[in-house]
Amino acid sequence: MNKNTINLQGNGAIVVKEAHGGGITIDTNDPADILQKLQQLNDAQIAAIKQLADEQAGQLSEVFKTSLRDVVSQKNIVGGSISAKLVKVGDTIYEYHYHDHTKPGIIPKALTAKIPKISQDKIIGRDAELHDLHTRLADNKQVVLVNGLGGIGKTTLAQAYAAAYWDEYRHVAWVSQISEDVISDFINTEWLLDGLKIQGQEKEARKRFIRIITELRKMDAGPNLLIIDNADRELARWYDYLPGQPLWHILVTSRERIEKFDVKELDFLSEEEAINLFLRHYARGTISREAIKELVTLVDLHTLTIEILAKTAQTRRTGIKQLKTALKDDLTANVYVDHKGGKIERVTSYLSSIFTMSTLTGDQLWLLKQFVCLPAEFHSFDLLKKLIRPEESRKEAVFSEILEELCARGWLLQNSETDSYKMHRIIADVLKRQHPVALTDVEAIIDSVTEKLRIDQNKDNPVDKFTWIPYGKSVLAINPDSDDAKISKLQNNLALVLQDLGDYEGAKKLLEKALRSDEENFGADHPTVAVRYSNLALVLQDLGDYERALELSARSAAIFQKVLPEGHPYIKTVSDIYQSIKDQMK
Repeated sequence: MNKNTINLQGNGAIVVKEAHGGGITIDTNDPADILQKLQQLNDAQIAAIKQLADEQAGQLSEVFKTSLRDVVSQKNIVGGSISAKLVKVGDTIYEYHYHDHTKPGIIPKALTAKIPKISQDKIIGRDAELHDLHTRLADNKQVVLVNGLGGIGKTTLAQAYAAAYWDEYRHVAWVSQISEDVISDFINTEWLLDGLKIQGQEKEARKRFIRIITELRKMDAGPNLLIIDNADRELARWYDYLPGQPLWHILVTSRERIEKFDVKELDFLSEEEAINLFLRHYARGTISREAIKELVTLVDLHTLTIEILAKTAQTRRTGIKQLKTALKDDLTANVYVDHKGGKIERVTSYLSSIFTMSTLTGDQLWLLKQFVCLPAEFHSFDLLKKLIRPEESRKEAVFSEILEELCARGWLLQNSETDSYKMHRIIADVLKRQHPVALTDVEAIIDSVTEKLRIDQNKDNPVDKFTWIPYGKSVLAINPDSDDAKISKLQNNLALVLQDLGDYEGAKKLLEKALRSDEENFGADHPTVAVRYSNLALVLQDLGDYERALELSARSAAIFQKVLPEGHPYIKTVSDIYQSIKDQMK
C-alpha cells in the first residue's frame, strides 16, 4: 500500500506529498494555479482531495470547490472510503492521510475573488488623484466617493489605488454593483462569504447582507479597504451600516453624487495628459503631436474615447483626416448626456463614430454581442469559454485570437494578471445601438446561464446558485419583453433562485412573465404551464397571498391529472403543495 499525505495549510494552500518524496502545492485562492495544478495530479490524488474538500468545505474557497467538481466530473472519478481515506485505482490501493493546519477564524487578506489591481505606471495623469484619495481616507473620511462621467477612469483609479497601497491594508474587498440591488451584489460577490468565514445559511437576502456587514465591523485590527465599484444612490441608504474609520477605509466609484459621501470629482485629463494617453496606445508616428492635440480636443479629452481612438489608429493605420471626418460627421447622433456645469457630453456619439469606422469582422461582432449579455465586470477566460461555448459556433479555434484582437482595438478590457476580460458599459450601449442583439445571436449563453441557475433538489445547495443571479438578469436585459420559450425557462430558473434568496417579489414578477409566455407558446393544458403554476403558487404562498396560491396550485394539479398517467409522482407533489397551502389558510 502506498502512503501519501495531503496538508491543508492555514493560508488555504493544499500540499500533496507522495510516498516517494515528490509533491505539489495548490494555491486554492488562485483560479489559474488551481486549474494548472489539478490537471497535474493523478486520479487517486484527485479522489483524495475530493474527500478532503467534502469534509472541510468551510475551509476552502468556492472557486476551488467549483474547479475541483469540474475536474472530478471530467475524469469521472468516484470517491473511495472517506473515513478510511482509501482510494482504489485499478488494482492499487492508495492510502492518503491529511492534516488540517488551518486555524479557526483566520481571515485571508483578499476577502473577495476579484480585486482587479492595475499598476500605477500603466495609467496617465492620475498621480495627484491617487495621493489625494489616500490623504482623504487617512483623514478619517467615512466614505470617499470618486464621481465622474462614464469612461473617465473611475474604476481604473480604484484599481490603481488598490495596487499602490496594497501593503498598507490588512484585508481588502472589492464589490461591484452590477445590478440595481446593493444587497444582492454584496451577497453574490465571489468568496466574500467564505473569506469572512460565514457558515450560516440565512435564507433572507437582507439578513445575509447584515451578517456580512456585521463580520466586517467586528474586525478588531486595520486599516482595511472596501472598494464598491459603480455604485448608485441606493448605497446611501446603507451609509450608517457600513464599517467605519479608523479600521475601515471605504472607496466608492459612481457616476452619481451620493448623499453623505465625501465626493471627489474626477475630471477630464489635461490637454498634455490626453496627448500622452493617445501616444501610450499609438506608436506609428505618422500623426503629428499637433494633430493629436486637435483630435483629443475634438472628443472633449474623454479618457476611454481617446484610448479607443488611439488603438483604432494603431491597428487600422487610420490617418488624421479619416479620424477627424468620421468624428465630425457623426456628431449629429441624438445621444447626448448632461454632465456637470451644463456641459453636454457626446461620448456615446464619439464612440459610435469610431465603432463604425473600425469595420469589425463577423467573428468580432459575434463575440462582442456575447459580452453584452454578461455583467459589466471582469470574467476569466475559462468562465467565458464555459458560458459562450465557442465550439457550438465553430469558433473554438479562434476564440482566444478574437479576444486579443478586440482588446487591441480597445473594445474589450483585459486584466492580464487574472487572464480576465470585461466590456465597459458605454461600449455595450454603443454596440446595442449599432448592432441590436437578437436571441439567435446568443443562444449558447442563454442556455449556459439557464443551466447554471437550475437547482437540482437532490444535490444542489441553492446558496451556490446565488452567484449566477447577475448573469441571469444581464441575459434577460437584452430583450426584456421576449416571449421566447428559452427566455421563459431562464425566467423560471432565475425566479426559483431568487425565491431561495428571499426576493419573493422579484421571483413573482419573473414567474408571471414566464407563465404568460408559456401559455402562449404551449397552450393552457401543457405540463410546462402546470409547472409554472405550481412554482408561482409557492412564491405567492411565501408572500402570504394564499387565495391566489391555492387557485394556481389547483390549476397545476388539474393539468397534471389530465395529461399524466395515474400515480405519476408529479401528481402527488402538486397535491401536497395544494394541501399545504390550504392548511396555512385555516
